[in-house]
Amino acid sequence: MNYAKIYSDPNGVSHFRDVEVSFSPSDFASKTNPVLKSVFLSSDAGFVSVPSGWDSGWHNSPGDGFAILLQGSVEIEVGDGQVRRFSSGEVWRSTDVAGRGHVSRVVSEEDALIYMTIITNPENKT
Repeated sequence: MNYAKIYSDPNGVSHFRDVEVSFSPSDFASKTNPVLKSVFLSSDAGFVSVPSGWDSGWHNSPGDGFAILLQGSVEIEVGDGQVRRFSSGEVWRSTDVAGRGHVSRVVSEEDALIYMTIITNPENKT
């Protein structure tokens, strides 16, 4: 995966640079079903690539944070039995850092690509 970075050189002139994101295996969301995760750009934001057909099993969120689905379709089941399907461009926030958690499944034929950010100082609890 690539993204375009806009930066300024020492003379203050802005430029584009294409940045390639590399992924490595991680148990970020599931200890039994690893996903591919980029190095997070800070301690709280990065990309996760999840293969088609992947099922996390019940797990807690790694922290209070947002997920933006860039590619694919993901189905999330919560403890009360409700299931929602998310498609490219949709956003959800996970705050279930304790308790039973939720189940995430990639239901598209293509892998899911997700940008995730963990909120380090959440002011808005909604």
